[in-house]
Parts: sequence; C-alpha cells; structure tokens
Amino acid sequence: MNLINKKDLRNLQIRKLTEFGKTQQKQLEDEILKEKLLKSRLLHQVENVGISISMALEVDTAPIIATLWKIKKKVYIPRCLPNRKMEFTPYNKNTSLEKTKFGVLENHDPKAEVKNDLDLIIVPGLAYGLDKNSRLGFGGGYYDRFLKKYPTQTLSLVNSVQAFDQTKWKIEDHDIPIENLEGVPMIKTIEAKYGASLLGTWPEELETLQTRNENALRISWTTTAGLHNAHGRKGRNNGCIPGSYASMGASIIADPKNPAKKHSIIAFWKTYFNSYRY
Repeated sequence: MNLINKKDLRNLQIRKLTEFGKTQQKQLEDEILKEKLLKSRLLHQVENVGISISMALEVDTAPIIATLWKIKKKVYIPRCLPNRKMEFTPYNKNTSLEKTKFGVLENHDPKAEVKNDLDLIIVPGLAYGLDKNSRLGFGGGYYDRFLKKYPTQTLSLVNSVQAFDQTKWKIEDHDIPIENLEGVPMIKTIEAKYGASLLGTWPEELETLQTRNENALRISWTTTAGLHNAHGRKGRNNGCIPGSYASMGASIIADPKNPAKKHSIIAFWKTYFNSYRY
C-alpha cells in the first residue's frame, strides 16, 4: 500500500472536514457519537475527563461537555505551553477562555489548578486508522508528548470523514495509538422517490456485507413523519417510527400525497443505526 505524506493528508483532511462541517450529516454524526460516548461503560467508570473545546471542523464537544457537567464528571481542558507541551486545567461554566493563534479556546488563568493525572482523555484528530487505532493529529505532537509523560486511558470520537479502514500514513515511533475508538465508519447516503425499493436503489456493497456476515440488513428507521412499508406492513403516521427489518427490499413511503418528492436514506452500517429524512 502506498502511504500518503502526513502533511499532504493533513491538508486534505482539513479541507474535507471543513466542507463536511457545513452539512446536516455532520450534525447527525455528532449526535450519534455523543450518545455512544455517554452510553459507554468506560465513561461511567471515570471521574476526571480531559476534553478539548472543539473547532468547527471537529466533532462538536460542546453538548458533550454540558452533559459531563450534568452527570457530575470533572472536566479539564488542555492548554498549550512552550516547547510543544501542554497541561490540563479545570473547566466549568464560569471559566474565562482565550482563543489561541490556532483558533482553540483555552484557560490562560495563571492561577488555574493544573491536573495532568486524569482518568480519561478524549483525544481530537484529523484521521484515524481503524486497523491499528492510529491517529493523525494536526502536527504539533502535543498529545503524543503528553501521553508519553502521563499515560492515560484514551478515547477518540471518529466521524465518517476521519475514519480509514487502513492506516494510510507512516506511523512514527513517537505516535501513540488511541486505546478506544468510537465511530460511524461506514456511511452511505442515497436519494429515492416515493415507494422506492431500498434493494433497488442501494448503491453498492450489499452483497459484500452479506458475505462478511455483518448485520447490515438490520435496519432501525427513525423518521420525522410519514409511513414505512416492510413486508407488506404499514407503519403508523406519527413523528417517530422505529422498526427492525431483515430485508433491504422494504419500500419507503415518504409522502403519499406527493410521489415525486425525494428523500434521503442514511445508513450507518456498523452502528446499526439508520434513518431517512425528507
């Protein structure tokens, strides 16, 4: 496999993630990643959590931090020091923040408590290799240096743009892998019309998924309104219609009064979460 130069890949990922940040799909994935984190056993086993205040191209951490406060976790955010070092300081609703030259919000109060012996650090990044739990950061090496000095449980939230089935960059000796990856690594979005068959409109890889014996065919639909039709059974016309079907040949009825109206079908194969919206 030909490896991609780290600098080139960083620039590519920044462009892709910036564009992705403008989409509704990014918002949907942020919500899914938040829920996966909050339901994880790991989070409920720890008390002191390190997490950064996200930039627009990253997984949104604002609602995560708000929930961490709500469930009585102690939140600490990083701040950069000279010589590409960093440390963690407490973060609450009254903390005064300053924006760095990199666009990151940090606590620069010189009297702030410093706590580097944390129970868990949620590590940001631009790309993650799912085969080796590898991480491509922004290039400063801050987290690698910190984790080498202060070994800590780590977790990263990985959206579909950040996820690589195979690590496509060179892993250096100083690169520290992430212990836990939470993500939505395989996503397809398609458009269909009223009464369309999922099997007929699905773009690719259905047979491959069946061969690999993954549970891709188990679908949980969440809709804003409308009807669904699986194996001849019609759903109720209400605001949220959940269901689990073993066939991608189920028909989707978005708007019976307007058959030409298109809607999107978004399938999260590896998380077994699917939705269609119109």
